[in-house]
Amino acid sequence: MDGLHVITQSHWGIENYFAGMFLTAVLHLQFKRDCLEVDGYTAGSTTDTSPSKETTADATTASADVDHHVQPSRDATRPSANTTVACFLARLNHPLALFWKIPKHWLATLADYLHRQFTLDVVKILNKRALANFKPT
Repeated sequence: MDGLHVITQSHWGIENYFAGMFLTAVLHLQFKRDCLEVDGYTAGSTTDTSPSKETTADATTASADVDHHVQPSRDATRPSANTTVACFLARLNHPLALFWKIPKHWLATLADYLHRQFTLDVVKILNKRALANFKPT
């Protein structure tokens, strides 16, 4: 076949590989956000990321319980060693984790559904997967 190798160990090959991986990650994030917005989740809201639906009671409960799962840093020199600072950082991370992290189980579900027709049922399944893996730290 004598084809051109796109990914090589040269500077340009590594740059092409990184650009491809970065573009793929950005597209995954955008797709995940679009799917979550179909169910009423918005990335712009930092105080409450869950819509007021009965089906999302688990996400709302997780948001309220974020302080109970916070462990301060063991390193006394870090600001997060203080419980108040650790809780504040956990509250900041909570909405970011839902919209800006791509869990491996969500990716596996997406790969399983790529060959099927894209319907609202597929969006519901992807959102269920995204919320099931979303746990406050």
